Amino acid sequence: MSQQRGFLGCIFDFSFSEFVTTKIIKILYIVAVCCSIFVPLQALFAISILTQFIAGPAESSTFLIVLAALPVSCICILISRVFLELVIVAFRIAENTGKLVQRDIGDKSHRLACD
Repeated sequence: MSQQRGFLGCIFDFSFSEFVTTKIIKILYIVAVCCSIFVPLQALFAISILTQFIAGPAESSTFLIVLAALPVSCICILISRVFLELVIVAFRIAENTGKLVQRDIGDKSHRLACD
């Protein structure tokens, strides 16, 4: 574990001794933010188009779509941020537990050598 590998080295690590998720979490957050912005806008525009066919054109529909999409986007961004933070917490717990085990093994071998 003392040897640092590159990204591809971590991907092809079949012993799963290093985690890839902690390296790509920023990219996943950027993707989540982009999806959280564009998906609600697309859904609301689709609803607007359907209502224009059914009820006729509305003059302020674009403003209402943007106004309705903002809170939905903010909530989606918040949920994805909290979820990704929980993922990172789980991975950091695993990494720190591994470090404690390695330290405990080192302490036991040091005690055995001293006895």
